[in-house]
Amino acid sequence: MKAGYRKFYKYFSILVFMGCGYLMLNFWEEGKGQISSYNMQDKALMILWFMIYTFGTAAGIINTLTSIYIYEWGMQISFLKYKKKIEWEEFSVIRRYHNHFFFNMSKQKDAGPYWAMFHPFTSFVIFDNSRNRSVHTMPLNADEFCELLTSYGVQYTERK
Repeated sequence: MKAGYRKFYKYFSILVFMGCGYLMLNFWEEGKGQISSYNMQDKALMILWFMIYTFGTAAGIINTLTSIYIYEWGMQISFLKYKKKIEWEEFSVIRRYHNHFFFNMSKQKDAGPYWAMFHPFTSFVIFDNSRNRSVHTMPLNADEFCELLTSYGVQYTERK
């Protein structure tokens, strides 16, 4: 149910921002011809309003496209790339602290566990402890991260 609403919201927001972009272009076309008849204060207010409207529309479009391309496709591509390199059963404990969460990944062959700290609204970092140590990041919030671990069959305990 949650995924259905999320998908509807994404496509609805795309349609809304497409409409906003169309209105913005119409306003600009009409305003270009009329701006010479305005006094200086009205010109400044019109340009300021147009800048605010443009910024809001652009931020909305970027946010929507980011949620589609980066969260969904980027996550799938990243996990296809790293699926065979990481043993997912090694995530044993997840602890949340406000907007951060911690989990330990320890390979049984290694001497000690690796602890990693993440901000859930910026990135999820994967440490691959193969010969070439690499780090891969992708945007992910804490709930999506936990759902993702569960979808891969990872057993973990969570402490809040």
